Amino acid sequence: MIKLPSSVWIQDGGLDFRSIESVEEAYSFMKVWRGTRGTEYDTALLTLGAALNGEASKHSARDVFRRFAACKGLLAEADPA
Repeated sequence: MIKLPSSVWIQDGGLDFRSIESVEEAYSFMKVWRGTRGTEYDTALLTLGAALNGEASKHSARDVFRRFAACKGLLAEADPA
């Protein structure tokens, strides 16, 4: 497992919050994403895949996933606990 430098908290449907802790979790989230896709989605999926293959850093994977989550209105600004 490739642990992200820091957790990314997202609001995963309704009022449920979820912490994404690893590149694998973020990649899995992207693969089952049913919302609209586009440039942000494509960039995030490619970067996360590259991080899994060692071709991109875990920092860039976290940053691009955060940008995707923010663009889709899923990003929680802080740990909701």
